[in-house]
Amino acid sequence: FFFSSRRRHTRFLPVSWARRCVQETGMKIEEEKLGKDHLDTNVTYHRIGRAYCLMNQLTEGYPLIEKARNVIVENVGEKHQLFGDYLLSLGIYYYVSQDYKKALKSFGEAKLILEAVFGANDVRVSDIYFYAGSCLIKLNKKEEGLKYLKLCYELRRSNYGEENVKTQESYKALQSIQAQ
Repeated sequence: FFFSSRRRHTRFLPVSWARRCVQETGMKIEEEKLGKDHLDTNVTYHRIGRAYCLMNQLTEGYPLIEKARNVIVENVGEKHQLFGDYLLSLGIYYYVSQDYKKALKSFGEAKLILEAVFGANDVRVSDIYFYAGSCLIKLNKKEEGLKYLKLCYELRRSNYGEENVKTQESYKALQSIQAQ
């Protein structure tokens, strides 16, 4: 429906209060039209939860992410791209919570699923590389972290182009770490 797995209306909007408002409006529409137990509604729950986490509002974000888990598993299973996307959201929660080991576990599981569905060179894997690389650097594994940040940058550059916001984000992170 509004933010269903088939539509990505807010995919490239920066995480912000405005983006969250748009998503919350979509969530309310989906709850009214589809119900709280519908798959599309629950996909929206975890994506709003991810937005909250990226804005460091963990107490608002985590319950929404977890709320979606069972509905996603019941409807599509644990090998589906939506479950991989849920694991990415969960990993982001752990990353922002500074629980880097749990974050890496979630990112690793998400990577296996998304690579199996889309292939290793699909841009959807780039967010996993970005956050996994950042986790590894936080865990003092700079060389391994840089490897993932480079993979992220290359994927984004080849898929989005040099001028894209996400490509620039990964380039700046890579340069910042290399300068240390």
